Amino acid sequence: MCDWCASGPFAGLCLGFTPQNTTVRARVCYNYSLFGRLDGVCPADAKANDALTDHGLIAVALLVATSLVAGFFAYIHSVKRQAYLLLWTAGWSLLALHYLGSAFAGGPGESSLQISLDQWLFGVAAVLFFLGAQLYAQKKPWLLAAIIASLVLAGISAANYFFRFPISGLFAGSLIYIATGTIFWSESRR
Repeated sequence: MCDWCASGPFAGLCLGFTPQNTTVRARVCYNYSLFGRLDGVCPADAKANDALTDHGLIAVALLVATSLVAGFFAYIHSVKRQAYLLLWTAGWSLLALHYLGSAFAGGPGESSLQISLDQWLFGVAAVLFFLGAQLYAQKKPWLLAAIIASLVLAGISAANYFFRFPISGLFAGSLIYIATGTIFWSESRR
């Protein structure tokens, strides 16, 4: 077991595997927390596994795609001048920033500060999409709840950075995305 897996209150389990068509042996570190979080390849072996996946290339592709969608919504907002389009533009921009840190980092799991910031940006983008969906459905936006949710997401991300909190900010943000989908689903049924 590597030092990285053994640290923290939720010690992980290192399993060795040999990928196909290679002789490189890398350990995969599974850090089991309350929601079965998987941390991925052991950072001690990350350099040995560079040829298998190019995490930065995938993140750059997602960064470009979400930036294009943000630009599209900015253009539509300039034409239609609807408040929900502005919120969706901001949401897509924050989602693009979520991928920016991953795109230019050395590899997955190298900086827990970057991971915490990425999780917070993912969640705040969800809050903006939720508010935009409420305005699109012509419902009163929950501004106070949105501010509280953003602060809770910041607290979860900070707790993940300092204490390896077992609940990921991605899990909390995903719940907000499900709520956003529910608003769109109920609106489509009207």
